[in-house]
Amino acid sequence: MAADEEILITDVAEYLQLGVAYLSGGRTSEGFPIVTLPDCSKFTNIKDEDFVRVMTYLVRIPSLLEYDKGFIILVDRRTESWSGVKSTLMRIAGYFPGIIQCVYVLKPKGFLQKTLSDVRFKFIKDDFKFQIVLLDSVRELHGVLDPGQLTEEFEGSLAFSLKAWIEDRMAIERFASNCKERSSAVQTLSDELTQTPLSNDEDGALEMLLEHRKRHMEVREDLTSAMKYGQTLLSCMRRPLQEFPDQNPDKIATTCAIERLLVQLEETEKNFETLWEEHELKLSQCLDLRRFENEFTQVLIILDNIHDKINSAMELGDSVSRVQYLIRIHEDLQNDGQAALDRADKFGEQGNNLIDQNHYAVDCIKPKCSEVSTKTREISEKIKKRAMVLERSLDLQQRIEKAQNWCSKGMKLLAEQEMDRCQSKDGALQYLADIKDCLDGVNDIKLNNPKEFRIMFDNILTTEAKAGITEVIGKMEDVKTMFEKRKESLDKVVAKFERPVQAVPATPVTPPSPDMPNGTPKPRKNRKSKGQVGNKKYTK
Repeated sequence: MAADEEILITDVAEYLQLGVAYLSGGRTSEGFPIVTLPDCSKFTNIKDEDFVRVMTYLVRIPSLLEYDKGFIILVDRRTESWSGVKSTLMRIAGYFPGIIQCVYVLKPKGFLQKTLSDVRFKFIKDDFKFQIVLLDSVRELHGVLDPGQLTEEFEGSLAFSLKAWIEDRMAIERFASNCKERSSAVQTLSDELTQTPLSNDEDGALEMLLEHRKRHMEVREDLTSAMKYGQTLLSCMRRPLQEFPDQNPDKIATTCAIERLLVQLEETEKNFETLWEEHELKLSQCLDLRRFENEFTQVLIILDNIHDKINSAMELGDSVSRVQYLIRIHEDLQNDGQAALDRADKFGEQGNNLIDQNHYAVDCIKPKCSEVSTKTREISEKIKKRAMVLERSLDLQQRIEKAQNWCSKGMKLLAEQEMDRCQSKDGALQYLADIKDCLDGVNDIKLNNPKEFRIMFDNILTTEAKAGITEVIGKMEDVKTMFEKRKESLDKVVAKFERPVQAVPATPVTPPSPDMPNGTPKPRKNRKSKGQVGNKKYTK
């Protein structure tokens, strides 16, 4: 049998029940445990290896300190012959697995056997390395061992029941085995928890957390069950001690052993819970990190999509309706962008919470938060800038449209002025008022201030827009020129009607002369001066 082989009560209960040996709990004054080999008719039928197993089991029950001190062996061979005594001593010498302080032997009762034992013992006592004391009677035994440490079969007062002792040993070993299994399960799970690498994806991290929680709960329930069993067993062991204080000291030792097992079990549970709390926190943080990383990927995709849309929206529009359409498109993009920015803000809050919680991956979380924050600011600025540009483009196109409408209105006004009515004073004045009203509307268009244009529209004036503005300004100048000419003509008409009428003096009526028959004077011939032809002068 191997020295470290584990032996349980179930392995030796058969031989203990036969009465091969027992450990009553009695001790000498020096504290040596007493191992008793009672009178057993089937002792010689026990194999040596079974005898070794029984002895090994018994000597392992006392404490290590007591084991190191050694044992007293009490052999009862009162109903045996000398041969039975000798075979027992030989077995003890060859197979007892501990230190033997002394062997007390109650010799056979018959006179012949007693005498024979004394004679023959003298020849073999030197063959043994331990002390052997042959006793003739129980009275002599009481002279060397305290009767209070002896059982009833040796006329002692030590309360001992082999059947009850075996049952107690079975109960405590069952509990010890249970504790050992639970401790082993705890150790196995603890090693697995500490050695299992963290998952690299969210689903794996969640699955690992749930699986480990399940296994932790199973082990914890087993520990709780074992502790309840141990507490119940301890209560059962204490009850006889409370009712009968003078119980076998081995009973007290058994109770102490159960208490030690319970303390060990509680310590195991405490250490396991401490390890689990740390491990669960790490698993939870791992799951939070994987979710954070997934959200980071999704947020980046959304932000990059918004960013690309903003960068691709370069058109400024070439009409009011087109710019208004672009503004509606940008408002939709702005709404999408705001949703993306709100999600990015929540992502930032999530990251800050993890940092505040002293997450183990802070160095990984901070750069991601910074990257999203930078993209968020950039997109916000681009959205605002695009809205401002479109607003200015709408202002510009509205001015251009007003200018075009003004030109069309002016041309129509000029075309609708009737020439006949233009010759009348009232008609001319009305047309002049219409022209003045139309010219006054030019100030509302505000296309003729280069400085204002540079301030407001320089960053949105494309080559096409500049050409369009130049064209419409040219048309406006043409219309203005036509207005000026028409106004000049109408002013002359009005002036004609407003010119004062000169008084003409009356010509006196003269009576007809004889030279004027019928009262009509005869025409006179013009006399031309010398050197003149008509009204022209000639110079020699």
